[in-house]
Amino acid sequence: HKDMSEKNDKLLGEVGEVKTKLMQVTDELFSERRKSSHEVWLATKRQKKELEEKDIKIIKLQNANGLKDMTIANLTADMERIDTRLSHFTELQQSEFKLRMELDSLKNKEIYASVFPDKIIQSSQIQE
Repeated sequence: HKDMSEKNDKLLGEVGEVKTKLMQVTDELFSERRKSSHEVWLATKRQKKELEEKDIKIIKLQNANGLKDMTIANLTADMERIDTRLSHFTELQQSEFKLRMELDSLKNKEIYASVFPDKIIQSSQIQE
């Protein structure tokens, strides 16, 4: 009986040690799980923040592109107005040139008339 009792005690002792080791391992496992899930949570939070920052950058770029498009549209409209003014200016220059030619012609006729007052001037006689 003494032998059996000692064996039982020895086995109970070993079982106790195994249970203690099992509890330690379980505690470590839970601790590691908690740590890793916290790390995963932190990483997820960090990635979410990075994505939000990228979204903000994208929105800023889209806004900048929108502004560029508006600026291009405004510049195009300005160019069209300038082209209109230029063509009007060109027409005015051409009109001015014609008026100068007519003025020169009249001056030539006036000079001719003063030099030859007795002659009736016909436009075909004067070289313009």
